[in-house]
Amino acid sequence: MRHMKLFLSTLMWLLFTLVLSSCGGGSATSSSPLVIPATTKVLSSEAMNQITAVSSDGTTLTFANAAPGASSIKVGDVIVSDVTPTTPNGMLRKVTGKTAGPEGVVVTTAAATLEQSVEKANISVSGTLSSSNLVGVQARQKGVSFKRMANSLPPVLQINNVVLYDADGNASTSNDEVVANGSVSLNPSFNFNLDIDNFTIKSASFTNTMVETAQITLSSTVQHAIGKEVELGSYQFAPITVWAGYVPVVITPVLKVVVGATGQVSVGLTSSVTQEASLTAGLRYENGAWSPTKERNNSFDFSPPTLSANASAKAYAGPQLELMLYGVVGPYANIKGFLELDADVASTPWWTLYGGLSADVGMKMNVLGHTLADHSETVLDVRQVLGQAAVATTLGALNAVVKDAVTGSGLSGVAVTATRNGTLVASATSNSSGVATIQLPAGEGYDFAFTKTGYLSTGYRNVTVTADTTNYLATVLQIDSNHSGPGNASGTVVNAFTGQGIAGLSIVLRPGINNVSGTATVSGSTNSAGFYSFTGVPAGNYTAEVSGSGFTTTHFTVTSIGGVTLANQNYSLTPILPAGQTRIVLTWGATPSDLDSHLTGPDGAARFHIYFGDKSYYSGAGVAADLDLDDTTSYGPETTTIYQQSAGTYRFSVHDFTNGGALNSTALANSTATVTVYRGSSVIAIFNVPTGVGNLWTVFELNGDTVIPVNTLTNVAGSDAVLKPVIGGLPARTDATLLRNLPRK
Repeated sequence: MRHMKLFLSTLMWLLFTLVLSSCGGGSATSSSPLVIPATTKVLSSEAMNQITAVSSDGTTLTFANAAPGASSIKVGDVIVSDVTPTTPNGMLRKVTGKTAGPEGVVVTTAAATLEQSVEKANISVSGTLSSSNLVGVQARQKGVSFKRMANSLPPVLQINNVVLYDADGNASTSNDEVVANGSVSLNPSFNFNLDIDNFTIKSASFTNTMVETAQITLSSTVQHAIGKEVELGSYQFAPITVWAGYVPVVITPVLKVVVGATGQVSVGLTSSVTQEASLTAGLRYENGAWSPTKERNNSFDFSPPTLSANASAKAYAGPQLELMLYGVVGPYANIKGFLELDADVASTPWWTLYGGLSADVGMKMNVLGHTLADHSETVLDVRQVLGQAAVATTLGALNAVVKDAVTGSGLSGVAVTATRNGTLVASATSNSSGVATIQLPAGEGYDFAFTKTGYLSTGYRNVTVTADTTNYLATVLQIDSNHSGPGNASGTVVNAFTGQGIAGLSIVLRPGINNVSGTATVSGSTNSAGFYSFTGVPAGNYTAEVSGSGFTTTHFTVTSIGGVTLANQNYSLTPILPAGQTRIVLTWGATPSDLDSHLTGPDGAARFHIYFGDKSYYSGAGVAADLDLDDTTSYGPETTTIYQQSAGTYRFSVHDFTNGGALNSTALANSTATVTVYRGSSVIAIFNVPTGVGNLWTVFELNGDTVIPVNTLTNVAGSDAVLKPVIGGLPARTDATLLRNLPRK
């Protein structure tokens, strides 16, 4: 059972921004008489304009000797200023040293707190963010932009193909990314209160109310573990000055919009979610205790996810708001929206989609003082079901073997991607043996792409994935860039029944493997011996369509390697069969030299067995099944025909006679063997040899008109049978017991 939190969401909705800002600049009031200590010195803009030097860390200020008020500054004073060109966020510093000289008055300082500057005061500021408060916006990622609105709302943050994650870090490749599209519209307001008495903060509160609409579409073309957060953009607001008597309190809102994801993302994941929300999140401190404030009203609309059920992830998005006091973090809040998908292909419903909101609010001690220290709380954490799937899905595995076309060795590091109806579904990378395995939802119409740096790309089209089994592609040959020019390809097409070459056949080539429709790029025919030859063909893999009068039109793969003549690309074509007959054709590569066909079937209470030592099975008036053609010198074909089919289960197997005494041999798996099953004028099944070890390939079973894939490798020598339940109640799903101690050829 797979339990997956599919990466669906991401950003989703939020980018909730709590912003601080003010409509009218704010105000400061006092519930009791305002008391400002004599040690607090407010410097005028004229005095600040007389600063002639500032140290790189901002701790040391040099005033001109004529600067107003500079001479009255003493060690231990707290100096304060409003917004000036020298102090764009205001200033709140404690004087730790002072020297005077001909070049001016040099004052050294350290960080101060509001508790040190005000003995008693109540500071209160509130407002709603509008475009009039906005100083500027900044995109932090490629694809992020801002659209200014006609009303007073802040600009809408727009997301156009923003890459949230790139597995290889290469922006020129797009098959390994998590990408977001959409927009976020915000309408925030805030409230901040601070009560100071006897140089101690008695109470403090900070709330943010956010009204937002967000529409986000997320898509993933990578299957990878991630854990990353990125900043999309930021809003810059004008500083707000409120007054505690004659002391300026300068507040600057800072808002960053971020997105992030954790877990294992899924290839082919796509989801679209819209959220409308009104949310208040806050935190209050009073009499030494903290209490949260929260209120929400939100709704979701979503499109059912497209996914391959191979992930366990959670994505989130939202604003990080910091209320800067004199340029130093004070109150802050993070609001995040998230979307989760729990998927289990064995359950009903097999996926459940959740939407959620969380909000963290806190206060820093840097400016507010040690009374508050650093404190934060999660004031909101909700999760609700958005939708469910009513029907379970089924998966199948797809196994591909990739080899270097020149050396024949397994090729590692090949990226294999599966698409369906133009949508990426899954991907994998070939291992050191050139094998790649991908889990896919069962169905038809898959296309695969094989890519590797330094090699030509190869396409493999029109693949069907069967549920609850491993499906095997034909071996894929990758051509290196050094052989990218034109090459020559040749072979012989023989009659699968007689083994003789067939003259006058038409052969056309289409680019890609298993590309059985569309425009042909090369055409030719066979000569009197069945020989064909193509010259000057651009390097690549092609699907050859071969047809002729009286024969079943079929397809096989032809490869062209630049600067090389690749011969012996042979194929076997069968005459059209009478109704009721079934023909099985085995072909393979140069090695092993001798593969053998074995067919067993019902014979009353027993089972018949035809192979090279007993080629015919008779029933009633004539031959019911026959090994028509046996080959011992590579390539094949070996042809078996069922002329009269009885009720019961037939089983077809391939034995590696060359390596019959070798246990755990890989020769059969590496033979590129293919079994094609014909009925009438049609191909009803094609099987490619699976990966693994063994000298016996049990290919399929036939019961009536139903072909049942088995596709397993086992060993004959040293084992009486591979004990596995069989369809139809037979004792073992292999004919290994019948193949022991076969006579020599």
